[in-house]
Order: sequence, then structure tokens, then C-alpha cells
Amino acid sequence: TFKETDLLITDISSIMMPYYLSGKPMIFCNSDEIEICPTYKDLLPTMYVANSWDDVMNIVERIRVEGDYMYEKRIKMIKSYFSDFSKPSKKIVDKLVELA
Repeated sequence: TFKETDLLITDISSIMMPYYLSGKPMIFCNSDEIEICPTYKDLLPTMYVANSWDDVMNIVERIRVEGDYMYEKRIKMIKSYFSDFSKPSKKIVDKLVELA
């Protein structure tokens, strides 16, 4: 479960958004072959981004030693980007239409 994890290492996946909302660090494994949707592009500056396995290992070690140095940026983004929870069904439909 998310509650028992320290961080997530992922590429584009369906668990990215719920994990992001946990506030915990996420290492996004970038790929030029996958187009990133606008929402994820907005969130990328608050995630750790790796372009190789060496990058992943370096980021994990840096977080282990220095702590989650992007935590405050991520929490600020969560509070601002996801603050309006009114009309969730309409927002989901609008987003699906936008992505179609």
C-alpha cells in the first residue's frame, strides 16, 4: 500500500496521481517514446526525474542522505492544483473529453 512505502519509482502509470497526492517522493522514469499529458507536465517540476538507472540510484541515495528536498514544492502544488474538489464528475468527464 502507499502508506507503507517510502517512495515510488515509475514511468507513466495509473497509480501516479493517487501516489502523488500522498505527498511522498516519486521518481519518474522519463522516456522520449511516451507523450506526457498536460497535467503530468505541470507536476513534473515537483517530481524527481530519472533518465537512466544511474539517475534513479543517485536520486534514491540523495533522498536517503539529504531527505526529500522537493517535499515543500510538492505539497504546495497539491494544495494549489488540487484545491477545488467541487463537481468531480464533471471534471472527470471534461478531462476524458480533453484527452480523447
